[in-house]
This record gives sequence, structure tokens and C-alpha cells, in this order.
Amino acid sequence: MNPPIVKLIEKFQSSAAAVGFEVETFGRVAGWPLIALSRKSTTAKAQNIYLSSGIHGDEPAGPLALLQLLQDDALPRRHNYWICPVLNPSGLDARMRENAHGLDLNRPFSLSISLYYTYRRSRLARRYVWAVTILPAVRRPDE
Repeated sequence: MNPPIVKLIEKFQSSAAAVGFEVETFGRVAGWPLIALSRKSTTAKAQNIYLSSGIHGDEPAGPLALLQLLQDDALPRRHNYWICPVLNPSGLDARMRENAHGLDLNRPFSLSISLYYTYRRSRLARRYVWAVTILPAVRRPDE
């Protein structure tokens, strides 16, 4: 594992915890952790906001901008948040769009690729909003 990417994930974990987010590892891709950050508002009718970044590893601006928002405590506390800050750590490490399994996470639309949305899988998701688990590309038996 590339030390700068490990350090980035660790910065997300510590920066998020410092501003009141819970941090959870909800999956792994090629040994890399997939982390989720959540923070519930104390406002009665708070809106739920889902943010994700790092889908394409050759586009590091999203994760870096989201990290800056966390470090600056710039996300209003009147909302509920569920954040997946680095959805493609293996792609970020390799500086390529696809993950370690060759899956472009923004193009899982053909029959030969499966993207599974798994609800109630993670502890935080059960009581918060929902979780997304991205599994490697799966080929149909007849292909």
C-alpha cells in the first residue's frame, strides 16, 4: 500500500473524528479500507446529505476538497451526513479511473458488471441512512 494514500485515509479518519463524525470501515477493495463518516444533527427535521468522492483515482481533487471541508469544520451541523470520502483507494493509489478489479465505479451499467447496494450491512448504516458496498466485477456464467 502506498504510504501517501494510507496517510490520506488516516487524515480523513482523524479530521472527521475531531469534528464529531463517527468513522467506520464498511468494506475493503484489494486490501484498501472503504471508510464511511457519519454525523447526526441535533436538529429535529435535519436533512440527510450523502457525499462521496474518490470514485476515479485519476481525479484526486474531490477527496482533497472534502478533506479540507472536514479540517475546516465547514459542513453545517444542521444536517445529517453520511460520507464515503475515498470510494476507490486502489485507483487513487494507481492514479487510474478503475479500481484494482478493473471496474470503473461510475460506469457499472453493462450486464457483465454488478454493483451491489447493501442496506443494513454496517452498524452505522442500520441506524443512520444506508451503506453502499462495491464488489468486484462479476461475470455472468454464460459470458
